[in-house]
Formats: sequence, C-alpha cells, structure tokens
Amino acid sequence: MKIRAKLILLIISVQIAFVAAIGLYMVVLLQPIGEINSEAAEIDNLRSRMYLELLQLHKLTTGQYTVELDGYRAAVTETRRAFDAVGELEYLPAANDTIARSVVAIQRLERIIRSNQDAFLAQAEELLATVEREVTFTRSFMFRSLVENRDASPALAEAGGDFYRGVIRLVDSLESSLWVLQDQGDIIQDEISLIERRGMQITLGVIVLLVIVSTLFSGLLSRSMAGSIRKIEGQLRLMSQGDLRLRCRQNRRDELGELSMHIDEFLERISGFIGTVQSESARNLQVRERIGESVRETSASVQEIQGNSASIQGNIGRLDTAIREVVAENQSVLQGLRDTLQMIQDEAQMASRVDSSAAGMAEVLQETRRVTDENRIATERLEETSKRGAAQFGRTMQAVDEIDQRIGDITNMSKVIQDIAAQTQLLAMNAAIEAAHAGDRGAGFAVVAAEIRKLAEQSAGGSKSIAEAVQRIMAAIRQANETSADMQDVFSELTGSVGEVSERFQGLFASIDRIQSSGNEIREVSARLVELAGNSEQQAHSMHGYAEQVHGQMDTVSGVSGEVAAGMEEISKGIQGITQEMLSLGDQTELMAEISQLMDQELGQFSTRTEFGGCLDEDDPGEAGEAGAAADPKAAGDTNDAAEAGADDNPDDADEQNDISAGQA
Repeated sequence: MKIRAKLILLIISVQIAFVAAIGLYMVVLLQPIGEINSEAAEIDNLRSRMYLELLQLHKLTTGQYTVELDGYRAAVTETRRAFDAVGELEYLPAANDTIARSVVAIQRLERIIRSNQDAFLAQAEELLATVEREVTFTRSFMFRSLVENRDASPALAEAGGDFYRGVIRLVDSLESSLWVLQDQGDIIQDEISLIERRGMQITLGVIVLLVIVSTLFSGLLSRSMAGSIRKIEGQLRLMSQGDLRLRCRQNRRDELGELSMHIDEFLERISGFIGTVQSESARNLQVRERIGESVRETSASVQEIQGNSASIQGNIGRLDTAIREVVAENQSVLQGLRDTLQMIQDEAQMASRVDSSAAGMAEVLQETRRVTDENRIATERLEETSKRGAAQFGRTMQAVDEIDQRIGDITNMSKVIQDIAAQTQLLAMNAAIEAAHAGDRGAGFAVVAAEIRKLAEQSAGGSKSIAEAVQRIMAAIRQANETSADMQDVFSELTGSVGEVSERFQGLFASIDRIQSSGNEIREVSARLVELAGNSEQQAHSMHGYAEQVHGQMDTVSGVSGEVAAGMEEISKGIQGITQEMLSLGDQTELMAEISQLMDQELGQFSTRTEFGGCLDEDDPGEAGEAGAAADPKAAGDTNDAAEAGADDNPDDADEQNDISAGQA
C-alpha cells in the first residue's frame, strides 16, 4: 500500500472517530437533553400561569369587579392551556420512572384545580348578576363592605358569602398546587442533571476509546514506515561521505521503495557525470590557450578602432562648434526681425488709436453742437420767461397793494365784532342776574343767558384771532414791498445775462464747425497710416516665418551633430568596455583552469564503482559502507584513471557522454 494511501487511511480513521464522537454526543446527550429541557420549561410555564391566576384572583376582590372578572377568566384560560401542554409531554416522562411519577402527580392537579375554577366562576357570575340587580356600583370592596356590615339585601348577602368562600377555597387550592409543583419541579431538575452527567460520562468514554484505537493504528503505521526510512537514511549518509558505490534495492511497492530505486538511479547518473567531468577537465586547458590568443588579437583590433573613433569625434566636435556659431548668428537676425515686427505692430496700434480718437472726437463735437444748440434754445426760452416773470411780478405787487387795502377793511370789521361781543356779554350778565331774581321761573331764561355769554366769548376770541392774523399778513405785505424793488433789479440783470449767453453760443457754433473739419482730415490720414502699417506687418510676418524655418533647420542640424557626437562617445565607451571585458575574459579563463584543477582534486575523492552486495542493516546502516570501502580501497582511483583514459582516447565519445549526462540531469 502506498504511503499516501496509508496517510489518507489514517486521516480518514481519525475523522471517522471524531465524527462518530460528535454524532454520539449529539444523539446520546444533546438531542434528548434538549427535548427534556424544553418540556421541563412547560412545567415552569404552568407554575408562572398559576401565580398569575392567583394574583388576578386577589385583584378581583379589590378592583373593578367586571374588569377584573374578565382578567381572571383570561388567566384561567392560560392556566388550562399550560395544563394541556403538560399533559402532552413525551420525552420527559420517558426519561426515568422518578420523572414519570412527578409528571403524573402534576397532571393530577388539573382535575382538582379545574373543578374549583368552574365552581368559583359560577359563583362569580351569580354575584355579578345579583350586583347588577341590587346596586349601581361595581367596586368589589364596596359590596364586600355591605356584606360584612350586614347592610346588603338577602340575595346579595347570600351571593357575596358564597363568592368569598369560593375565593378562599380556590386560593388554598392554588397555593397547595404551587407547593406541589415546586416540589415535583425540583425532583425533575435533579433527575435531569443526573441524566446529563451520565450521558456525558458515556460520551467521554466512547471518545477516549476511539482515541486509543486511532493511536494504536497510527503507531503500527509509523512503525511500518520507520524501517525503510532508516535504510534510506544510512545510504544517504554514505553518499554524504563520498561513497557512491553501494546500491540497496528494497522490495517495497510504496513510495519508500520508489525513493530507494530513484536514489540508485541518481547514483548511477552522478557516477557517469563525475567521469565525464574528469575527462572534460583536460580539454578545458586547451580551450584556455585558444581563448588567451583570441583575447590578445581582439585587444589589438580594439585599440586601432579606438584611435579611429577619437579622430572622428574630434572632427564632429569642430563641426558642432561651427553649427553653434551659425545658430547664434541666426538667432540675432531672428531677434532683430522680432523687434521690427513689434515696432510695426506698435505703429499700427498707435494709428488705430489715433483713428479711434478722431472718430470719438467727431462724435463728441457732434454731441457738443447738439447740446449747445439745445442750450441756446433753452437760453432764449429763459430770456422770454424772465420777461414774463418780471411782468407777472409787477401784476403780483399790484394785487398785494389791493390786498393791503382790503386788510384795513378786515381790521375795522374785527373791531366792530369785538365791540358787539362785549355788549352781548354784558347783556348776558344782566339776563343772568334777572333770572336769579326770578327764581324757578327764570331757570330757562338763565340757560339761554349762559349760552349767549358763551357765544359772546367765542365771538370775542374769533375776532381776536382774526386781528392777529391780519397783523401777520400786513407784516408779510410790508416785507414783500421792501423786496419787490430788489426783484425788479434781479429780473433786469437776468435778461441782460441771458442775451450775452445767446451771443456767445453763436461764436461757439463757428468754433465747433472748424474743429469738425480738422477732425475729418485727421481720420483720413490715420486710415492711410493703418493701411500702410497692415502691409508692413504682413511683410514682417513673412520674413519672420522664413527666419524661423532657417533657425529650425539649423537646430535640427545641431541636434543631429550632437547625437552623432554622443554616439561616437558611446562607441568609445563601448570599445573601452570591450577591452575591459577581454581582459576580464582572460582572467576568467585562468580562473576556470584553476577551478578545473580543483574539481579534479575534489572528484578524485569519490568512489564510483558500483557494488550490489546487499541492503543496509536496520541497526547500523554505516557498517556496510565502511566494509565495502575497506574491501576495495583502490576502486576510486581505478575508476578515475579509466575515465581519463577514455577521454584521451576518444574525445568525441566524451562530448557525447557529456551531452547525454546533461540531458538526463
């Protein structure tokens, strides 16, 4: 059987043992224990539901009766569902007899609790019906207080008494059942723990047994492989000591047998290779002489080539210098053309700006003429307006004089109104005195006298305000009379100034016409300058393009010259490198000769005559090799001499043997 198959068999056996242990653990312990714990949780759920029912029962005796009764019915439903789930248990009763008895004891509680629940629900329904008939409130503590104080009706007292006795019986039943559930639940948990420990012990025992079997199988397999490995190790130890004679054929059909066969084949080939190397070592000396002669001839040729390349490089350097001078001169010409082109462009721009300025000036003069004409028209209008203003001001002053006359009349009238108001007020006072003398009969007359007095006071105040306003108007009229003479003088001066401005506008029109004619002549000259500058710029661009082309060609020639110079420099460096390599080749040839001699000395230490005396001993694999070497101490030297003789007699056969050995390797 192959080693690979053995190792695969070992790995598969270990995996099978591992999987079997895991499967055993899953089947024997985890799955049943999981189901048992799941069913044990149903018992805990039953205990919780019974506690909730007991809590809801206590709330029924203190809270809103109808609401709490519905809550208690829901709690009873959940408790019965929990009992149904306990009755459907499968794995837990089958675990052992102790757990089965505990489960049966828990299931027996259902009948007792169910009967007490039914009886209590009937009493609760009867109490609810009685309460709805007898009273209007539904708080439990209220009708409980009526029953305890004997204030309730006979029907309510009877229903209440039955209800509270049922509560006591049901509480006792639930508490007793909870105690039984607690006791039996503890017994079930103890038994489940015991089952888990036993399952764990069984699983660990089986796993330990599988590990022991796998270990024994691994030991037998390793012992079978160790003997052959020791034999091969002994053969390799002799090889490391330089003894290549011994061959050990093993009658195994696994990888170790194939390894032994391949080692023997390797020894056969390495022995042939050593003989070939020894025969080729003598030929290396002859090759060294021929290489040395070639190196000397090549060095002389390289020196001649190096002298020629130096001469060529000097000529190229002078050519490159001349090209650089031409490029520099061409650069100066190109720079002069650039400056000329820039001057022409500047002149064209200046002519264009002059033309633009002349056009702008013509537009400004046209706009100035238009604005001046408008101002002249406005001045004439202003002159007419000032004349009309002077006439209107005269008429206004006449109207002011008339107003002054009318103001005197208003002043006289206000004095008259003040006198009438004083007399009216005096009459009102007399009337009031007479009314006071008349007593009750003069009450209405007293009211009229009071209203007349008020009217007199208002008339006096109004006349006083009119007098004050008239005084202010008269003051304003006197001030207007004082400034009227100044206004007349101002209007006269304004009329004269407007006339002078109109005359000056006429002179301005003549000046603008002369400037416009000069601007037109300037525009014609600047347009001609722009045309001439454009022609000059085109010719300068053409000359600059030709100069750029010449400069580009010279740059190309300079670049080619530089590349040729760089190439010659690289050739010179390459020739120097060839010289150094030829010298290095001579040194390497000498070194190769020394290595060949050293290789002959080292290969002379190997013993290559084949012996098939038998396999190695498992106890001391080195004794067979030592015995073979002692039996034939001249084997190595004979083999080496035979190989050298064969190489000297037929060098072609040695080359062929070398090629064959290289191909096999």
